[in-house]
Order: sequence, then structure tokens, then C-alpha cells
Amino acid sequence: MQPVPLALRYAGRAEADLAGVADAHDLESEIIVALGSDARVAASELPAGRENRGFWGDALSATGEQIGSRLWLLEGAPVTPETARRAEQYASEALAYLVSSRRVRAVRPRAELGDEHLQLTIAVTLPSGIVRRFGPYRAG
Repeated sequence: MQPVPLALRYAGRAEADLAGVADAHDLESEIIVALGSDARVAASELPAGRENRGFWGDALSATGEQIGSRLWLLEGAPVTPETARRAEQYASEALAYLVSSRRVRAVRPRAELGDEHLQLTIAVTLPSGIVRRFGPYRAG
């Protein structure tokens, strides 16, 4: 099994007609920042020999909210269905604020396995009910 050298790379185009969202690029930018930023994790989640990561601005949050995802924990992980499941879970967690803030109705990440990488596509259901896909974002 190959390790997954995780680095978020944009490998596609977002659909531009969002019907109900003022600017497709704003939503896509939020997705890229949320997925591409490293969230701080509990000490128990840290792989052996690794230092914690995270956005320094999280310390200033009055609500305790964090920016970013735990996708960085998958660096060096084998490209397996379990790694894909974890990538989907971590992406879902990182983008949950879009739903709680009512920016979108739902977020559905999907990770697909490649030979040496994962490819993550994000489907969002807009308040209007229209589903749009962003990505794919390639890890590896």
C-alpha cells in the first residue's frame, strides 16, 4: 500500500451557477480554506512523533470554533477504503459549519481511491435545493 502524501490540490472546476448563493467563488473559497487548513487535534489523536497543528487564530475564538480539518492526520496513510472513509468524515466535520450557519442545507464529501492518491469531491445542497459539486480536490 502506498502512503498518501496529503496536499490539497484543486483538480477541477466549480460549477458557476449557484442559484441562491451570491458568488460561487465565495463558497468554493470557504471549502478550500476549511479543507486545506489544519485543525488542532486532541493529544490522543496525534500519530507518534508528530506535533500538533492548527490555526493560531483559533485561540482567539470566543465560541471555541476551529478552522480547518483533520485531513492532515492522513499524511502517510495507505490508500485504502478506510483512509477514504476517514477523509470523508474529516471533510464533513470541517464543513459542518456551512450547514449550522444555514449557508447550505447539506454537505456530502465523497472520497475516491486512485492508484497513489485520494480524490475528494464535495456536494452541497443549497438553500434552494439545488445540489452543486466542488472539486475534485486531490490528495497525493
